[in-house]
Amino acid sequence: MQNFPSIPTDIIGGIAEFKFARLQDASSFSVLDSVVQANALSQIASAWYTGYSTISELKFSEEQSVGDHGSSFVKTLEGFFPGDDENILPLMNEMAGQYFLLYLKDNDELMKIVGSVNEPMIFTFKFSSANPKGKKGYTWQFMGAGRSKSPIWDPDSLAQGSSSSL
Repeated sequence: MQNFPSIPTDIIGGIAEFKFARLQDASSFSVLDSVVQANALSQIASAWYTGYSTISELKFSEEQSVGDHGSSFVKTLEGFFPGDDENILPLMNEMAGQYFLLYLKDNDELMKIVGSVNEPMIFTFKFSSANPKGKKGYTWQFMGAGRSKSPIWDPDSLAQGSSSSL
């Protein structure tokens, strides 16, 4: 047990970028003291794809719940893709119901790997044509559950301590 750490005064909320990898392209990876032990994203999955959301709609959360069998975290990345056309619809349909791992980089440059081979994230979406004053497009979500918060990925400074494999 220790005191809460002091924090910098310039913490910025939000996700700056994200990538997704199909579960079948992913490998198990080790985590040591909440830090992924991999020097490159290619050690975690062989192919990564760049995602998109309007910046004001992109958000990530990890909500802890405690039950009879211990603690778990529901992890959610939500976003919005504006519009509808022949380029985005096939991708949404292909991704729907499939499992993924995520790479997130927040606006403070903190990187995380969300999901794992054993605890992947499932993709769902909803389309809305909205009304003339609304937003036409796809609200999408990656969601999954895990035993712990998503680990940090810092290839420049790998941690020292106890490890587990995900």
